[in-house]
Amino acid sequence: MANNTRKIAGGMHKTYSLDSIKSFLTDRQTRKTDIAGNIGLTRLDREGLKLSTDNGVVNLKPTVTAWKQLLELASIPTEFFIDRLSVEERISVYNREVAGKVNLDRKFRTSLNEGINLLYAAVSPKYRELDNDKVFDIVDKSEVPLVGVVGSGINFDHSKFRFVERDATIASGQFLPMVEIINSESGQGAFTMFAGVYRIACTNGLMVSVSDELKSRLIHLGNSGKSVGDFAPLWNLARHYADKHNRAQNIIVGTDEKIRIANKAKDAGLSLAEVESVIDTANEYYNGGNNLSNIISSFTQAAQQYTKATNLEKRTRMETFAGSLLKAA
Repeated sequence: MANNTRKIAGGMHKTYSLDSIKSFLTDRQTRKTDIAGNIGLTRLDREGLKLSTDNGVVNLKPTVTAWKQLLELASIPTEFFIDRLSVEERISVYNREVAGKVNLDRKFRTSLNEGINLLYAAVSPKYRELDNDKVFDIVDKSEVPLVGVVGSGINFDHSKFRFVERDATIASGQFLPMVEIINSESGQGAFTMFAGVYRIACTNGLMVSVSDELKSRLIHLGNSGKSVGDFAPLWNLARHYADKHNRAQNIIVGTDEKIRIANKAKDAGLSLAEVESVIDTANEYYNGGNNLSNIISSFTQAAQQYTKATNLEKRTRMETFAGSLLKAA
């Protein structure tokens, strides 16, 4: 099965111009095609997946996400199909199960990459295309001046775009206002905008962030008439959080409170290993998390362990939890 990862555009501590990211996304967008069809018109053979259309048969190479979507529609357990069946058994089972589903319409989202039609999603016909190139329409329409892009991770399932003031002086330990936009082009999540804070970690030169979700969330299904939101209010909220993060340096955190925060993190879905990595980070870089600002920074710096595009969701979860601590301060 094909991997659904696209190369990360940009390093984690360098500010990129809007034009450079726009150019990357424009090129990426020109290679995409949505094909209307239904799962009953797909067939699997030794050469791969094929989709019959009015214009002929299209050869497709599904990503992991697209395979999961197809198998769910065909009522085939994904783990059973991938791990238990031989190639010949997969062909037989898949073709048998989809044969009776000719009325199950899908929008097949494809991208032409090096001569291969990559199938990255099989979504509802009502799915609204709100792709990553639309992110910059929001920024262009706003009145926020001097915005640069830092540390964007781009893939079909989960993309992150982080905006800071392009001309900001990025000094070690400085907290900067940030707006983060998260999006999925494969039906894996809503288009969501966050207000948060960026900070350069003095120990490793990486940009680390803390994000807090504002009420600016838009699902892709059936929202063709809705606006994706305004960038400017989030920017103002980000400034508020940057100031709040600075004040959090004066909030002393004792042992009992640290234990409570660790338990709360696990309740929020962080694994034991992730929580332990936060504790290790606090002990090594942030005076054991002696104040709330240092605890928040420990979470966001520990989240940097997830550098691959396929792990962006885990990173976002850790950063969003850190944002909840800042919001409650």
